[in-house]
Amino acid sequence: MIHEDDLKYVPKEYHDMVRKAYEGRYDSRELVQQLEEAIKTHHAKYMKTDICHIDLQYYRGKENWTERRCVLVLLDARKKVMNRMFQMTEDTFRQFATINTTLLDLSNETVRKTMALYDAWRKTEDEAWKNDCQVYGKINAEGCNEDMPSDETGSDYESMIEAIEDMGNRELFRIDFSGNQERTIDDLKDWGYSIFAERDFWYGEKCPFGTFPMCYAFNKLYYDLLYSRYDILHIEMYWADVAVINQRIVNPQGKLM
Repeated sequence: MIHEDDLKYVPKEYHDMVRKAYEGRYDSRELVQQLEEAIKTHHAKYMKTDICHIDLQYYRGKENWTERRCVLVLLDARKKVMNRMFQMTEDTFRQFATINTTLLDLSNETVRKTMALYDAWRKTEDEAWKNDCQVYGKINAEGCNEDMPSDETGSDYESMIEAIEDMGNRELFRIDFSGNQERTIDDLKDWGYSIFAERDFWYGEKCPFGTFPMCYAFNKLYYDLLYSRYDILHIEMYWADVAVINQRIVNPQGKLM
């Protein structure tokens, strides 16, 4: 059920539509299209009203916060309708298993590269910058595969995936820490960054085509973010960023701290 507090961010003319999406008795192509038209309208307003789509921690005014919450509520309602319409087939099961393997490999590679960059920083940083450093690795979902044919939902996947991305709802995996000369690679490994989720695919349900251990990134993509199951099959790519931010910190007298 929808939280009534969420409805206060949605225009009154959408209340019945959103309630239908959460109640689960009106799953239809028509409802999907109604939700998507509302999402497009308020996503456009959100992108124009402020800069918080660039800096998600910055909100200048109440109007923009309301538009953001409105889009989030509508996207969540759409996800619920789309997921109830979804029918698992052997082919889609195999596609999900392939995506899980891809994200597992990318997660392991992201952790490996993050550790390698940090190790290189520890060994090569010049004395003037031997302070701390900020290290991060992350994986995002990115873009829509426009070559895929339309399906029974009638969804405008390109616009919806763009809206999800603009809401900052696409990060699947992150490793980050502040490093220094005393913190070794072995110390970081002991922190236990999780690659695998604690549950298998379709936990609590019986999938007729089997199951597989989910990596953390796939688990977040499939269950936690605003992508519907249909959307996941339309994602074009998965993007990993790894970086070391060199930091030089001095006191008012200019001495390295």
